[in-house]
Amino acid sequence: MRLYSTAPKANIRMQDDDSLRQALLTLYRQKPITHVLETGTNIGLGSTKFIAETLASQNAPPHQFVTIEANHNSWRQAKENLKPFPWVNPLWGLSTSREEALRFIGRDPVLLDHRKYPNVYIDDVDDPVGFYSNEIAGRLGGGTRNPIEKMREIADRPRFYAGEGLLEKWLEALRSYEPLIVLDSAGGVGYLEFNTVLRVMAKHPFLMLLDDICHLKHFRSYQDIYNDERFAVVGESKEAGWLLARYQTATS
Repeated sequence: MRLYSTAPKANIRMQDDDSLRQALLTLYRQKPITHVLETGTNIGLGSTKFIAETLASQNAPPHQFVTIEANHNSWRQAKENLKPFPWVNPLWGLSTSREEALRFIGRDPVLLDHRKYPNVYIDDVDDPVGFYSNEIAGRLGGGTRNPIEKMREIADRPRFYAGEGLLEKWLEALRSYEPLIVLDSAGGVGYLEFNTVLRVMAKHPFLMLLDDICHLKHFRSYQDIYNDERFAVVGESKEAGWLLARYQTATS
């Protein structure tokens, strides 16, 4: 695998691609998107704001838009940045359980032998297991957490912390509404999130938007979608790193 920072046009983001906006609007006009579930809010100014603005442009914003962010600082900023969209609900918590995420990263055969995948990008080529484990633990790139921020997290946790396993919880809550599911979480757990969606949503139709399809995060998810007849690809851009697909069961 190669460092993501060396990828051609690595600074291009899916929210900068107007073809994605048009693809979302085409789907919306076929059937309004009333519920959205996203992982990886960051500070709310990327895919979250882009999707919120795109759907709001149809004069009927979603009934519910839940977005999950693991980093406390980023979540606090997202809460402020997303105030123009009062129907967007940023949650501070983990999409999976911490234990499950760390176990997945530690056993992921792709991470354990990442040099076998020369055309896939990654965030750390020296110790990717350690890097992504530290990311889940709140120590980005192996650094230590700011002690003041750690104290603030502990103080805020009883009131604001939404908990772990939020992806499965909210999939179960929204699955009867044919939601738009946006997976844009930390690189080490992207494929874990994808498989969680397939498990929980197996009998329910949904729309799926993946970010970073040439990255460790979702290169396997991308392949699985093309190999699964239940998915119909609506659009994609390897340059901007996104894929949009519709999932339908035999009876949907």
